Amino acid sequence: MRAFKWLAVFIIVGGILTILGVGFYSYSMLEKKEATIHELNKAKKQKEKERITLKKENQRLKEVRREDWSTYKKKEAVYQNAQAVKDQRELNRQVVDLFFNYDKQNQRMGHLKPYLTKNLFQTMQGAKSDSHFTETESRLIQSSMYWTETEDGFSTVNVVEVEITAEGHTDQVSMLGQFNYVKQGNHFLLNQTKFVEY
Repeated sequence: MRAFKWLAVFIIVGGILTILGVGFYSYSMLEKKEATIHELNKAKKQKEKERITLKKENQRLKEVRREDWSTYKKKEAVYQNAQAVKDQRELNRQVVDLFFNYDKQNQRMGHLKPYLTKNLFQTMQGAKSDSHFTETESRLIQSSMYWTETEDGFSTVNVVEVEITAEGHTDQVSMLGQFNYVKQGNHFLLNQTKFVEY
């Protein structure tokens, strides 16, 4: 019987240890589940923070793009204006060159015609026919220009130094030439000129 008692004690102790082991195992599994749930909740909160951060960053980028587009449009307008001024200055340089570099008046008028309005061309043709110097040559020595925008085009003041030969006599002349250009169609044409010797 003693053996039976020991067997009963072993069975009871084994049962208690089994119950404790199952309880401990269940408790540790529950802790692991809670830790996993805690980690999942933490990850969920982190993802939500990241989503909010990305949403804010996306909103900020949209604003930057709008600002960038606005800045781009402003820069493009400035560039277009600068390019237009550059083109106008080049047009004036060509006209000044044609105006003061010629061997004969007819040659000068023929080269200038595409750059002049009809009214200015007719005025210059009339002035040429009144001129008593039929054989006049002109050479542009140097020039500089000051540009300004006007309501219907642009205007330049050209400081020029010219060598003019007429009837075998050569003079060097310094003058200011104001050229007013107007836009006709897609082009600027010289509309008015004024000259002052100094």
